[in-house]
Amino acid sequence: MQAIRDLDELTRTARRREYEDGLVDLLNAAVFLVGGLLIASVYSTSSILWYLCMLVSHPNITVACLLLLVPVLAMSLLVSRGVIQRIRRNVFWAESGYVKPLQKIDWRLSVPALLIVTLSASIGFWGTLRGWLAPDSDLRFLVSGLGIATAVVYFGKGLLLKFSRYVAVGGIGAVLSIMILIVPFSISTSWVLLGVMWSVILLTSGSVGIRNTLRALNETDNA
Repeated sequence: MQAIRDLDELTRTARRREYEDGLVDLLNAAVFLVGGLLIASVYSTSSILWYLCMLVSHPNITVACLLLLVPVLAMSLLVSRGVIQRIRRNVFWAESGYVKPLQKIDWRLSVPALLIVTLSASIGFWGTLRGWLAPDSDLRFLVSGLGIATAVVYFGKGLLLKFSRYVAVGGIGAVLSIMILIVPFSISTSWVLLGVMWSVILLTSGSVGIRNTLRALNETDNA
Protein backbone atom coordinates (compact mmCIF):
# COMPACT_ATOMS: atom_id res chain seq x y z
CA MET A 1 0.00 0.00 0.00
CA GLN A 2 2.84 2.38 0.76
CA ALA A 3 4.31 1.77 -2.70
CA ILE A 4 0.94 2.54 -4.31
CA ARG A 5 0.63 5.77 -2.36
CA ASP A 6 4.17 6.73 -3.36
CA LEU A 7 3.39 6.06 -7.03
CA ASP A 8 0.18 8.09 -6.81
CA GLU A 9 2.06 11.01 -5.32
CA LEU A 10 4.81 10.69 -7.94
CA THR A 11 2.20 10.75 -10.74
CA ARG A 12 0.47 13.73 -9.15
CA THR A 13 3.77 15.61 -8.86
CA ALA A 14 4.64 14.91 -12.50
CA ARG A 15 1.24 16.10 -13.73
CA ARG A 16 1.40 19.18 -11.51
CA ARG A 17 4.62 20.26 -13.23
CA GLU A 18 2.61 20.93 -16.39
CA TYR A 19 1.00 23.90 -14.64
CA GLU A 20 3.40 25.05 -11.95
CA ASP A 21 5.55 27.26 -14.20
CA GLY A 22 2.52 29.32 -15.29
CA LEU A 23 3.23 29.21 -19.03
CA VAL A 24 0.02 27.32 -19.84
CA ASP A 25 -1.93 29.89 -17.83
CA LEU A 26 -0.50 32.73 -19.90
CA LEU A 27 -1.44 30.94 -23.13
CA ASN A 28 -4.97 30.24 -21.89
CA ALA A 29 -5.30 33.88 -20.79
CA ALA A 30 -4.62 34.97 -24.37
CA VAL A 31 -7.09 32.38 -25.70
CA PHE A 32 -9.86 33.62 -23.40
CA LEU A 33 -9.22 37.26 -24.23
CA VAL A 34 -9.14 36.80 -28.00
CA GLY A 35 -12.05 34.36 -27.96
CA GLY A 36 -14.22 36.56 -25.77
CA LEU A 37 -13.60 39.64 -27.88
CA LEU A 38 -14.21 37.82 -31.17
CA ILE A 39 -17.49 36.28 -30.01
CA ALA A 40 -18.59 39.60 -28.49
CA SER A 41 -18.07 41.28 -31.87
CA VAL A 42 -20.67 38.94 -33.39
CA TYR A 43 -23.31 40.32 -30.99
CA SER A 44 -22.20 43.96 -31.29
CA THR A 45 -24.22 46.15 -33.65
CA SER A 46 -21.32 48.50 -34.26
CA SER A 47 -19.00 45.61 -35.12
CA ILE A 48 -21.51 44.13 -37.55
CA LEU A 49 -21.96 47.50 -39.24
CA TRP A 50 -18.18 47.83 -39.51
CA TYR A 51 -17.95 44.36 -41.09
CA LEU A 52 -20.64 45.28 -43.62
CA CYS A 53 -18.91 48.56 -44.51
CA MET A 54 -15.62 46.75 -45.01
CA LEU A 55 -17.36 44.09 -47.08
CA VAL A 56 -18.83 46.76 -49.37
CA SER A 57 -15.70 48.90 -49.66
CA HIS A 58 -13.04 46.12 -49.69
CA PRO A 59 -14.85 42.82 -50.41
CA ASN A 60 -11.84 40.75 -51.46
CA ILE A 61 -9.68 41.75 -48.51
CA THR A 62 -12.54 41.31 -46.03
CA VAL A 63 -13.45 37.83 -47.27
CA ALA A 64 -9.79 36.78 -47.31
CA CYS A 65 -9.32 37.98 -43.73
CA LEU A 66 -12.42 36.12 -42.56
CA LEU A 67 -11.32 32.90 -44.28
CA LEU A 68 -7.80 33.16 -42.81
CA LEU A 69 -8.94 34.03 -39.29
CA VAL A 70 -9.43 30.49 -38.00
CA PRO A 71 -6.27 29.01 -39.62
CA VAL A 72 -4.16 31.91 -38.32
CA LEU A 73 -5.54 31.51 -34.79
CA ALA A 74 -4.98 27.74 -34.89
CA MET A 75 -1.43 28.18 -36.17
CA SER A 76 -0.72 30.78 -33.50
CA LEU A 77 -1.91 28.34 -30.84
CA LEU A 78 0.33 25.56 -32.17
CA VAL A 79 3.35 27.86 -32.39
CA SER A 80 2.72 29.12 -28.84
CA ARG A 81 2.62 25.55 -27.54
CA GLY A 82 5.88 24.83 -29.31
CA VAL A 83 7.50 27.91 -27.75
CA ILE A 84 6.31 26.78 -24.31
CA GLN A 85 7.85 23.34 -24.77
CA ARG A 86 11.13 24.86 -25.96
CA ILE A 87 11.31 27.17 -22.94
CA ARG A 88 10.65 24.25 -20.65
CA ARG A 89 13.24 21.99 -22.27
CA ASN A 90 15.97 24.62 -22.40
CA VAL A 91 15.30 26.66 -19.25
CA PHE A 92 12.71 25.56 -16.71
CA TRP A 93 13.16 21.80 -17.02
CA ALA A 94 16.73 21.67 -18.31
CA GLU A 95 18.08 20.10 -15.13
CA SER A 96 15.07 18.26 -13.72
CA GLY A 97 13.96 16.46 -16.88
CA TYR A 98 11.10 16.84 -19.35
CA VAL A 99 7.49 15.77 -18.69
CA LYS A 100 5.27 15.31 -21.74
CA PRO A 101 1.95 17.16 -21.19
CA LEU A 102 -1.20 15.05 -21.29
CA GLN A 103 -3.13 17.82 -23.11
CA LYS A 104 -6.48 16.39 -22.02
CA ILE A 105 -8.96 16.96 -19.21
CA ASP A 106 -9.76 14.22 -16.70
CA TRP A 107 -13.27 12.82 -17.30
CA ARG A 108 -14.05 13.52 -13.65
CA LEU A 109 -13.76 17.19 -14.55
CA SER A 110 -14.97 17.27 -18.16
CA VAL A 111 -18.27 15.49 -17.43
CA PRO A 112 -19.41 17.89 -14.65
CA ALA A 113 -18.27 20.86 -16.76
CA LEU A 114 -20.30 19.64 -19.75
CA LEU A 115 -23.34 19.06 -17.53
CA ILE A 116 -23.07 22.60 -16.13
CA VAL A 117 -22.95 24.14 -19.62
CA THR A 118 -25.86 21.99 -20.82
CA LEU A 119 -27.96 22.71 -17.73
CA SER A 120 -27.32 26.45 -17.77
CA ALA A 121 -28.11 26.72 -21.48
CA SER A 122 -31.29 24.65 -21.02
CA ILE A 123 -32.49 26.76 -18.09
CA GLY A 124 -31.85 29.96 -20.00
CA PHE A 125 -33.59 28.67 -23.13
CA TRP A 126 -36.71 27.35 -21.41
CA GLY A 127 -36.92 30.31 -19.06
CA THR A 128 -36.81 32.72 -21.98
CA LEU A 129 -39.21 30.61 -24.03
CA ARG A 130 -41.73 30.51 -21.20
CA GLY A 131 -41.39 34.21 -20.52
CA TRP A 132 -39.92 33.70 -17.04
CA LEU A 133 -36.67 35.43 -17.99
CA ALA A 134 -35.69 38.48 -20.03
CA PRO A 135 -35.36 37.95 -23.82
CA ASP A 136 -31.54 37.81 -23.79
CA SER A 137 -31.19 35.72 -20.65
CA ASP A 138 -30.73 32.46 -22.55
CA LEU A 139 -27.36 33.53 -23.93
CA ARG A 140 -26.29 35.12 -20.63
CA PHE A 141 -27.00 31.79 -18.93
CA LEU A 142 -24.78 30.12 -21.52
CA VAL A 143 -21.94 32.62 -21.02
CA SER A 144 -22.14 32.29 -17.25
CA GLY A 145 -22.33 28.50 -17.55
CA LEU A 146 -19.16 28.42 -19.63
CA GLY A 147 -17.38 30.50 -16.98
CA ILE A 148 -18.63 28.30 -14.14
CA ALA A 149 -17.66 25.14 -16.04
CA THR A 150 -14.16 26.53 -16.54
CA ALA A 151 -13.99 27.30 -12.83
CA VAL A 152 -15.05 23.74 -11.99
CA VAL A 153 -12.27 22.34 -14.20
CA TYR A 154 -9.61 24.49 -12.53
CA PHE A 155 -10.95 23.93 -9.02
CA GLY A 156 -11.19 20.17 -9.55
CA LYS A 157 -7.76 20.04 -11.11
CA GLY A 158 -6.40 21.89 -8.09
CA LEU A 159 -7.96 19.34 -5.74
CA LEU A 160 -6.83 16.30 -7.73
CA LEU A 161 -3.26 17.56 -8.06
CA LYS A 162 -3.15 19.18 -4.60
CA PHE A 163 -2.37 22.45 -6.35
CA SER A 164 -3.63 25.34 -4.23
CA ARG A 165 -3.12 27.98 -6.94
CA TYR A 166 -5.72 26.33 -9.18
CA VAL A 167 -8.12 25.91 -6.28
CA ALA A 168 -7.97 29.70 -5.85
CA VAL A 169 -8.32 30.25 -9.61
CA GLY A 170 -11.42 28.05 -9.72
CA GLY A 171 -13.01 29.69 -6.68
CA ILE A 172 -12.48 33.25 -7.92
CA GLY A 173 -13.56 32.34 -11.44
CA ALA A 174 -16.79 30.74 -10.19
CA VAL A 175 -17.79 33.81 -8.17
CA LEU A 176 -17.12 36.21 -11.05
CA SER A 177 -18.86 33.96 -13.57
CA ILE A 178 -21.98 33.90 -11.42
CA MET A 179 -21.88 37.71 -11.33
CA ILE A 180 -22.25 37.72 -15.14
CA LEU A 181 -25.55 35.90 -14.65
CA ILE A 182 -26.82 38.08 -11.79
CA VAL A 183 -26.04 41.48 -13.31
CA PRO A 184 -28.13 42.15 -16.48
CA PHE A 185 -25.32 42.85 -18.93
CA SER A 186 -25.89 42.80 -22.67
CA ILE A 187 -24.81 39.68 -24.56
CA SER A 188 -21.84 41.42 -26.13
CA THR A 189 -20.72 42.84 -22.78
CA SER A 190 -21.14 39.43 -21.12
CA TRP A 191 -18.76 37.82 -23.64
CA VAL A 192 -16.24 40.63 -23.19
CA LEU A 193 -16.43 40.28 -19.40
CA LEU A 194 -15.99 36.51 -19.61
CA GLY A 195 -12.89 36.85 -21.77
CA VAL A 196 -11.34 39.72 -19.81
CA MET A 197 -12.21 38.19 -16.44
CA TRP A 198 -10.60 34.82 -17.16
CA SER A 199 -7.65 36.37 -18.94
CA VAL A 200 -6.88 38.53 -15.89
CA ILE A 201 -7.28 35.57 -13.51
CA LEU A 202 -5.02 33.33 -15.60
CA LEU A 203 -2.54 36.11 -16.29
CA THR A 204 -2.20 36.61 -12.55
CA SER A 205 -1.88 32.87 -11.95
CA GLY A 206 0.69 32.53 -14.72
CA SER A 207 2.74 35.46 -13.41
CA VAL A 208 2.81 33.88 -9.96
CA GLY A 209 3.87 30.57 -11.47
CA ILE A 210 6.70 32.10 -13.49
CA ARG A 211 7.90 34.09 -10.49
CA ASN A 212 7.98 30.99 -8.29
CA THR A 213 9.72 28.94 -11.00
CA LEU A 214 12.42 31.56 -11.57
CA ARG A 215 12.93 31.89 -7.82
CA ALA A 216 13.36 28.12 -7.51
CA LEU A 217 15.86 28.12 -10.38
CA ASN A 218 17.87 30.91 -8.75
CA GLU A 219 17.93 29.05 -5.44
CA THR A 220 19.15 25.92 -7.23
CA ASP A 221 21.91 27.83 -9.02
CA ASN A 222 23.04 29.45 -5.76
CA ALA A 223 22.99 26.20 -3.80
